[in-house]
Amino acid sequence: MGFFVALGHLRKNGRHFRKIFNFGNILFKSYHYFMSEILERAADGVTVGDAVEFCRRHFIVLITFILLGLAIGLGTSFVLRKQWEATSNIQIGQIYSGNGPPTQIEATARSLERMRQAPFVDAVLTRLGLPLEAGVNRESDVLRASLNVNYNRGADILQIAVRGESPDEARRNLAAVQEQLIDIHSSLAKPSIDRMKKEMVDVQEALGIEQARKKRLDELVATSLKSSAARFSVGVLITEMVQQNDLQLRTLSQRKIALEEQIDPDRTFNTRPLGAIAVSRHPAFPRKLYFLLGGAVLGMAFAVAAGLYADSRRR
Repeated sequence: MGFFVALGHLRKNGRHFRKIFNFGNILFKSYHYFMSEILERAADGVTVGDAVEFCRRHFIVLITFILLGLAIGLGTSFVLRKQWEATSNIQIGQIYSGNGPPTQIEATARSLERMRQAPFVDAVLTRLGLPLEAGVNRESDVLRASLNVNYNRGADILQIAVRGESPDEARRNLAAVQEQLIDIHSSLAKPSIDRMKKEMVDVQEALGIEQARKKRLDELVATSLKSSAARFSVGVLITEMVQQNDLQLRTLSQRKIALEEQIDPDRTFNTRPLGAIAVSRHPAFPRKLYFLLGGAVLGMAFAVAAGLYADSRRR
């Protein structure tokens, strides 16, 4: 299968690969012939001895086409442009409201589907300054074809992979994907975070007012104690005011603590990458081993088909 993937890439590169592609079609047809012959022989009861005799009779053909397949597979792996793969893990942001567990800015599964949609990829390409049309720019085509997002349910994170035709390009593509998702989630979380921050400002202002009021009440209590005539009547009123002030200070202080806990970076945060972007040291495509194996298998299939065809002609 790796060989056919390679042929698909070769076909995109222009007419000068048409001969190789046509040869691939011949291999494909031969493979079908080979399979049909094998099924027919199996129905007739082919033994191991028959297979050994077949290999002995067509040994040169088998070796020749296997080597040819290996050469084509290896050659194809050198012709195709190399691609490096960048990977990263993303933790979806959350908002802590103080009641129950934190709430995700967007469910991880929904973020996964968002990133698999064409509008998201278009936005990433726009961020990179790349054209949106297919077949116009190789970097755009590679990004579209290679972007892969998976959901790790155990860790509740998104695993992102994307390729580029150089390590820097792969890293740049993945950084743009991360930034696009982070910006989207930042917009979704902004109203809730802004509300908490505004409430914190209001609570701090109210605390300042009540603390100033407490200072004045303390001064008033000290003054009233010096006047024995007004000590009882004024003292009752001042006591009530002091109690109300203390209650307000406790309530506001508790609310401030709760808000500080809500907006704590460990509890409320935007979507963020877990660690740096990792780029493969060696090209992720084409893998020479896969192309060698694919070429060898197809070469052998073609050789067996040719041998079966030759045997059928002798009958």
